[in-house]
Amino acid sequence: ILSHRLKGKYVVISPFSSRLEKDIPINLLSQILNYVVDQCKLECVVIGTVDRKNDVPVRSGVYNLLGETTLMEMVELIKGAEYVIAADSGPVHIACAVQRKTVAIFSRYLPEKWSPSKYALPVSLYMDCAPCTDEEADACSTHACITGIGIDHIIDAIKKI
Repeated sequence: ILSHRLKGKYVVISPFSSRLEKDIPINLLSQILNYVVDQCKLECVVIGTVDRKNDVPVRSGVYNLLGETTLMEMVELIKGAEYVIAADSGPVHIACAVQRKTVAIFSRYLPEKWSPSKYALPVSLYMDCAPCTDEEADACSTHACITGIGIDHIIDAIKKI
């Protein structure tokens, strides 16, 4: 699907989930993409559903495949990745199932309950209000559990990988 366009090693990034408060914020996504491309010297393949396609920053070294892969193509992309960075969602579990080291970004849920035990390096702020229900998340005015995660948290996790 992408092998003819990729020039070298790459990272798969799955920034979005089924709930907005679990998604990697766009400003953080931009910082992650810049760090991986500029500092780690790796290309980035962004996967997920088409509804957020226009939210991915455009820059060289980033391939926006939102809405363009089948499930099996996504699995193959993950298998070939150096590592994966993903919001708490299905791709975290797929990546760990195919033994790819994964920076798993958790917001409203606790990684101890939901993170795979192997291959995942969870990033979470462990807010006092976590875990929360959908209703509590909908009523939350700050979503500090995800908006408070900064690029330094992600860089620390990448360095551990």
